[in-house]
Amino acid sequence: MIDEEHTEQLVTEQQLAVTLNGDHVLLYDRSQALPEHQQEYIYKMERDMDRGIRLDGTLVVNPDPLQRAQFVAGHLVLALKQNRDAHAAAACSYLAVRIPSLKQVRADDTPAGTKIELVFDQGYQMSVAVSLQDVKASLKTKH
Repeated sequence: MIDEEHTEQLVTEQQLAVTLNGDHVLLYDRSQALPEHQQEYIYKMERDMDRGIRLDGTLVVNPDPLQRAQFVAGHLVLALKQNRDAHAAAACSYLAVRIPSLKQVRADDTPAGTKIELVFDQGYQMSVAVSLQDVKASLKTKH
């Protein structure tokens, strides 16, 4: 049996974390400049959503920024589940750029479907398992 200690690292304010069923799957760094072609794609996403979006089966004709974020988050999670990395990256970029106060997108599969939560007040904390045996062995070699 290996003793483990968990250390936590808070994701910085400049980052947007995406989790799926509790697993950290994507991290967007807002401090990095967005290439022009990606900026153009975000603009195209905005224009497409100007025509209306469907949220929970209901047509929203003039979606507000939060409704747009919920719509894009749904597409982000679907893209992640289908291993469509380019689509997931585009959706994550949209959320990070258009909703700068967003800290996390949490998605959890439930018997009723996938629950998606947009988190604005709490940064993601990464947890890393550290073997205490490895730490003890490392300390012995230093002395």
